Amino acid sequence: MLPSVLGKTDIDSRSNRHKQKRCTLCHMNKIRKMTTYQCKTCDGQPGLCFPDCFEKFHLISTKET
Repeated sequence: MLPSVLGKTDIDSRSNRHKQKRCTLCHMNKIRKMTTYQCKTCDGQPGLCFPDCFEKFHLISTKET
């Protein structure tokens, strides 16, 4: 089950598919990976792979604050 803060990206009206975003955590590790998931509560609604990058991203961001 998906956490309530995780959501799908908006649907592209031309292709009728979810828009893809670059996974923020993969990008930080120099891996190019696209995802349709994003965190609805973080600033900028970053794209994040689910479940691995989503959990790691929030563990990192809670340690930094």
